[in-house]
Parts: sequence; structure tokens; C-alpha cells
Amino acid sequence: MHLTAQEELVLLVHQFYSDVVREDSAIGKEEEAVPSMMDHFYSWLSRRYLIPDLLPVVAYDIQSALLHHLPSDKDLLVFAHVLCGNVDGAAVRYLWLIADLVELVPWKSVQEFAPWAACLYPSLPEEDIETMAMNFVAQGANKASEHSVMDFFTRMTLKHKEPQIVKVEHVLMDHPCNQPGVMTESEFSEVVESLAPLAPYHLTHRLFAQSLQHSRGKGGNLDAVPIKKLSYIASYLVLQQLLPSITKQIQKTCTLKGKVLSSSHKSDIICSMHYIQSLVPALMQ
Repeated sequence: MHLTAQEELVLLVHQFYSDVVREDSAIGKEEEAVPSMMDHFYSWLSRRYLIPDLLPVVAYDIQSALLHHLPSDKDLLVFAHVLCGNVDGAAVRYLWLIADLVELVPWKSVQEFAPWAACLYPSLPEEDIETMAMNFVAQGANKASEHSVMDFFTRMTLKHKEPQIVKVEHVLMDHPCNQPGVMTESEFSEVVESLAPLAPYHLTHRLFAQSLQHSRGKGGNLDAVPIKKLSYIASYLVLQQLLPSITKQIQKTCTLKGKVLSSSHKSDIICSMHYIQSLVPALMQ
């Protein structure tokens, strides 16, 4: 099948993200300095194309293609923001987990959105779930699809309005810090231990160090990262920990491939809310 130039670029970006996740899971790997997303991308390109003289040409072509296509493609827009350090790299990792949950539903109707969102956000009040569903429809999604749902979540994430990320940010801001608005790695690790106690230390360290590289590059604090950016990291670690439980509840509650949604599962949603809330009490209270 022939791919368009835009589809080839999106495929390239997704292959890079796969390498990022692979590096994240490399337990025990010694790194003198965790690279920024930009440095990681250039390193990945050099390993991919091997010929050093070719790298500047490839990088320029990718930059030109990004500038041309990002106004019409949310994936590429997020990628550009991440490379520039405007959005933390954990935002992409978070959206990838959301994408895994989105793929569980066939999305034949917009009515499937609210039950699915109730599984994703077990502590969110019912009226907030309904408001989110109405906002989803208001964005022009007369017919739900994986693409429209991911587009909706990408918009919320870029605007820093995604409920989980906003809630985590409030938790981080309530934690005592030496400097307002920023956290050192030790301060951030203390909060992560309460929010996501099973999060691997090496991953928490890697994500913080990567974010710190971008903060330093923009003239920020030498040993602290803005809380707004850390909210993406903590949200990713929390969702990664809760993913199996949320997946099971979506499979139990929402329409799966070829099945019909039943309103009788409402009690199951409520029971699951209490169960998932108990897993991360500091976050869900």
C-alpha cells in the first residue's frame, strides 16, 4: 500500500516513540546523562541512517515536512511541541496508554464515550463525565471513532485540561517544596511514591532527568522542573500502574468488538470506581 508523505512522517514519528518506550524499559542500563527528546531523536536518526553526512539532510527534510503537515495533524503537532520542550515527553507516553484503551471499543456511537470515560476516570463525578461527553460531541464528533476520540484527548492534553493531569498537578502543588512552582527530583519522587508506589525508580528518574534537560535548555532551574511538566510524568506513571484494572473494567462495561453496550453494567462501573480508587488513595480522594 502506497503511503502519502504525511503518513510516512507519522509512521516515522511512531517508530521513534517505540524506541523511546524501549529505552524507558531498559532496566539497569547505565546512562551518564539522560538525553532530551531532541537529542534522543537525533541519536535515533543517526542509528537509523548510519551515514553521518546524510543526517543533516534527513533532519532538514523532516523539519520541513513537520512545518508543512503539523497544522492538519495532531500527532505531528504534539511531536513538534515535545521536541521543542513546550510539552513534556511524558505527554506522548500518556497519550499512547490512552490510545491502548481507546482501541478496546469499536466506537459505533457517541453514546459509548461516557461509559468508557467513566472507566478511565473512576473518581470523576457523573456530571463531569456528562460534560466531557457533551464537549466531545461539540468538537464535531457526530460519529465516534478511534481518531475522533484521540483527537479530543490530544486537544485536552495540549491545553492542559485533561482531568487526570490537572488533578495530579494539584496534588504536586500541595506538596511542600523549597521553591514555589518547581520540584527537585527528591521532592518529586516523594509524591510519586504515594501516587504510584509500584513505579520503577529508574523510570521515574529517567523521565525527570529528561524533562530537566529541556528546562535547563530554556534557562530554567539547574536542578528543578516546573510542576506543570511534572504533572504529565506523574499522570503517566499513575495510568501505567492502573492500566490493567482500567482495561478489565472497560472490557467488562463498554462495548467490545462486535458486542452491544448494556446499561445494566452501571452498577459494575460504580463497584469498579471504589476498587480503583483504593489503589491510589492519595490521588483519588
